[in-house]
Amino acid sequence: MVESLKQKSEVNRLRDTDHKINDTTAGAVAEASVPVSSVISSAVNPSETSLLQMYRQTMELRDMDANAVSPLALAYLGDCLYDLAVREYVIQHYPGNINRMNKQKTMLVCAHAQSEIMGYFLGNNMLTEVEQNLYRRARNQKSETHSKNSSILEYHRATGFEALIGWLYIRKEYARMIELIGIGTRHLLEIGKKGNTES
Repeated sequence: MVESLKQKSEVNRLRDTDHKINDTTAGAVAEASVPVSSVISSAVNPSETSLLQMYRQTMELRDMDANAVSPLALAYLGDCLYDLAVREYVIQHYPGNINRMNKQKTMLVCAHAQSEIMGYFLGNNMLTEVEQNLYRRARNQKSETHSKNSSILEYHRATGFEALIGWLYIRKEYARMIELIGIGTRHLLEIGKKGNTES
């Protein structure tokens, strides 16, 4: 899903604001390079659009105001959407043993990985001001639980990432949602490659 779409990104078009995020956790990735090729097309295949329409009709889903949905509910939905994208990627690129696939999937979807993705977005000013505001709202939400394998900071930032994905989906901004998932996933894979090289 992520690798098969290879048209030019709209990242530059979306950099329509000079607004800067003052996020202390973004500094570690501020110098990272931005992949601008092999990202996600802004066009949605008509058949895929029809599939989404059929899904919504079958499940009797109505349109929602994404801004009226709680940030934690957006994160609940975004977690599922990101997980689905990663699972399909893993099945295609790491076929065979289920344990191997699950290990690779976990590396890409854990709170630490999602926090890294969001730090990469923030450090490279990849989000619009509206997207940044949504992220901050979700990040600052109080949650009764957090991942046992991540810090509170990582968990909150991962929650912001998931909420952003869910928010884009509800707004039917599918191309932008897929674009961010693609950029984030490739960033994690690049980090993994560097880590393997250094070890």
